Amino acid sequence: MRGFVLSLFTICSLASVAVADGKWDGSYTLDANGGTEMCRFSKDTFQIKDGKFSITWNIVHADILYPVGTIEGSIRDSGMVSFKARLLEPFPAKARERLEEMDDSMKDLREVAEKMTMRGQMMKRSRDINWNSGNCYARWNAEIPDEAEAEAEEEVEVKPAKKAVKVKAPSPLAAGAKKWDTSYVHTSDFSDDWRCPVSVEKLTVKHGTFSIPWVVNSSYGEISLGQIDGSISASGKVTLRPWFSVAELPPELAEHRKAKEASLDYVAAITKSMTFEKDGATRSATMKIGKSCEYSFLASAVAAKRRAVWASRPSPSQSPSTSSSSSSSSSSSSSSPRVKNSSGKPNGASCSWNSDCQSENCDDNRCEGDDDKDFAEGYACEWSSDCASHECSFGKCE
Repeated sequence: MRGFVLSLFTICSLASVAVADGKWDGSYTLDANGGTEMCRFSKDTFQIKDGKFSITWNIVHADILYPVGTIEGSIRDSGMVSFKARLLEPFPAKARERLEEMDDSMKDLREVAEKMTMRGQMMKRSRDINWNSGNCYARWNAEIPDEAEAEAEEEVEVKPAKKAVKVKAPSPLAAGAKKWDTSYVHTSDFSDDWRCPVSVEKLTVKHGTFSIPWVVNSSYGEISLGQIDGSISASGKVTLRPWFSVAELPPELAEHRKAKEASLDYVAAITKSMTFEKDGATRSATMKIGKSCEYSFLASAVAAKRRAVWASRPSPSQSPSTSSSSSSSSSSSSSSPRVKNSSGKPNGASCSWNSDCQSENCDDNRCEGDDDKDFAEGYACEWSSDCASHECSFGKCE
């Protein structure tokens, strides 16, 4: 009988960063196991050491376990597991007999192996290893020691740090136009491409240059790829230079992707553009990645002023309006159509009485029209739908 080996997921090169640096090391106890008779595990613990492990795979017949193979692999810091499922060679005669008695076959065992998946999950008080194959499942866990215990263990055994594969960073970009120097805050973004970076909350421009971390989301959490450097011209046009701090696409991102998409070349191929604009004293920036991702930034000082405007809006309790005026407003609007008052305040302005407003409707100390989508530019708002421009930024119609 020839041996059967199935590699469900392999990590190519970058061997020095393939396994965890002790993060998952420990003794794991079987916590749950179910499914068919083709996938059972011993209640004995198994060990993860230096990120590597080996588990015995069994079938069960009349409550007796019969070993049929091994699952050997390694786990990365992210919880991603690479492993190989191997049927024993030579295959045990008793296990073969039990298979026949249960009307199962070697082909059935191979199907179990082909469908196997494994993944680590860091919980609050334990580290879990989850295993699945079709209708079969298993979970092992190891308790996480409290801080005092962890510190004691570290004092007893201190492992030397493993050397990570490093990629040399390029030289700094040439200085750009200093007119753009300031800090900017993130105001909005949308993203529909896994290659797009996670938005940063703050962008700092110094000497006309800046850097944005190229960190992307994955099912294992955020994964760092490198960064995007930029140099801004006086016109606001940006020269972008992306570069990678990894030698190849991390397996967490390559998993389940087509071969042509599982590479840094595919990530680098996505188009990138960015522009800075100045409208009076207001400086802003927009970055576009590909066709499905866009990020907007606004100078921090301007953003702070707009937040202050929003915070200073009077509440109903601070207004001189009375409950009688509110009642009058309600009865007036319900009994007759609103009439435009050319000498009144525009929509969005503060008010005390209906007669203060062009629309003759003062609601919650603010002039409102028949349609909320008509607040004048520069007036306070809550939502973009409040404004005629359909743009509400930091509590102010734009």
